[in-house]
Amino acid sequence: MEGKMRVILRNLFAILIAALALGAPARAEEWRSYSLGAYGFGAPADWAVTARRADEIDLASPDGRYQLWARLWLPDEPLLGYDDIVAHGPLTIAGQGALFIHTEGPTERFLQYAFDRKDAKGRQFLFQLIGQGAPLAEHQALFQRLGAELVVDGVRAVPAAATPAPAADPWAAEDAQHTELDDWIAIANMRYGAGDCQPLDLASWSHPTRAVMEARGIAIRFVALCRGRTFPVFGVELPYDAHLAGNDSFFLPFYDAMFRANGKWDFALFSTPDWLFIDVRGRGRPSLEIELYDVPGD
Repeated sequence: MEGKMRVILRNLFAILIAALALGAPARAEEWRSYSLGAYGFGAPADWAVTARRADEIDLASPDGRYQLWARLWLPDEPLLGYDDIVAHGPLTIAGQGALFIHTEGPTERFLQYAFDRKDAKGRQFLFQLIGQGAPLAEHQALFQRLGAELVVDGVRAVPAAATPAPAADPWAAEDAQHTELDDWIAIANMRYGAGDCQPLDLASWSHPTRAVMEARGIAIRFVALCRGRTFPVFGVELPYDAHLAGNDSFFLPFYDAMFRANGKWDFALFSTPDWLFIDVRGRGRPSLEIELYDVPGD
């Protein structure tokens, strides 16, 4: 798994220096500001405006790989429930509730924020960055930079602050500075969108879910809380392959026991040896929904 780790995370750690947790972006280039109703956002000044109406502003990057769509959308279809959605989850931006959605199509990838609040006309604000042929880490980094510029009712997503200058050679001591845990937390941040996943101290961590895993011989490598410390991600070494239907007799009762031990709140497992995410969702649903997502390699 070392090759996959290097391919995905070498770029990801570089961009997380400025972008982690929607941190204030270090920008050498000039940016331009735009507004749409109660919402404001920024984009590089060399991005062309391709559409501008009372409820929509669209921009495109000079190289044609990215499109930025900002629009006041009157909900006429559900945001979730489609096969091409690979990740989604709630977060808070500029004090407002929003939904992060990651969609993978045949030729395009969508990363978007859909704000919960509706205006007087019943419209929601959608902020979408569409990428064509762009690496996921690069796409995610750019989306976080753009998201850091969002303003809602005058409240910035990230308060203006000085950004520390990056090291002249951030990879000079890479092997000494970065651990496996750093890699795992970074990929969890990339998966769950909010960029705020924080690891807990396993030595002192006590929770009913721990007993569930240890009783089944599951090695716990890390536990992180994401999305405002409301969504746990359990880094584990599983005794069986979760892909194989023949192992359902082990996994289905295990998922159910974990869901109950977690207070019937959603959670995720991350199999550290093979970089597999297992999302377990049951909150507000008649039964558990299980989604397996293999982190892509090169």
